Amino acid sequence: MSRRLIIEASLVGLGTALMLVALAADQGWWDRHFLPVFAVDRATMVAAEHTARALIGLSGAVLSLVLRRPLANALIRATTGGTLRIIVAIVLALGAGELILRTQPPHPHDADPLQQEPRRSADTRLGWVFVPSRSVVAQEAGRRVPYSFDAAGYRVSGPGTAVDPEKPTILFTGESIIAGFGLAWDETIPARASAL
Repeated sequence: MSRRLIIEASLVGLGTALMLVALAADQGWWDRHFLPVFAVDRATMVAAEHTARALIGLSGAVLSLVLRRPLANALIRATTGGTLRIIVAIVLALGAGELILRTQPPHPHDADPLQQEPRRSADTRLGWVFVPSRSVVAQEAGRRVPYSFDAAGYRVSGPGTAVDPEKPTILFTGESIIAGFGLAWDETIPARASAL
């Protein structure tokens, strides 16, 4: 088999791999690998991800069908060892990136550190959750603020208190405002609502 055919077959293989990646990168893959940007609505984010997926697949098709010969002409002058080193470097970089993302879930660059009180731990589905069964007094804006969390990780009024899922419930959702960062329990929205 001639060197040109090997190069063209490799380029077709790379193009096919890109098309397969585009097919395999479903919405679940995007959700695991990219944190949401809360300033952009989900529909826009999903549309951007679908566009990226389509462009990856299109790149693979163009590489396999259109650019195969012109690139082979350019690469025919390159040494086999040099070409293999580049291919191995690309494959290793992609593999290393995937491994890092699987072992260390992404954390927004502007988010508070997980070690800051009240402490949180990484969560693959939600990004982070409060460390359960924990009570601490933290310094917030020059005042001491007690935080207590039950075994499920819900903020509660104090140590030994737990949320009873059998009682009638109002669901409060949110992050710092609903959790009451910087506020004692009785100053939080859920505590004030339950006192009504």
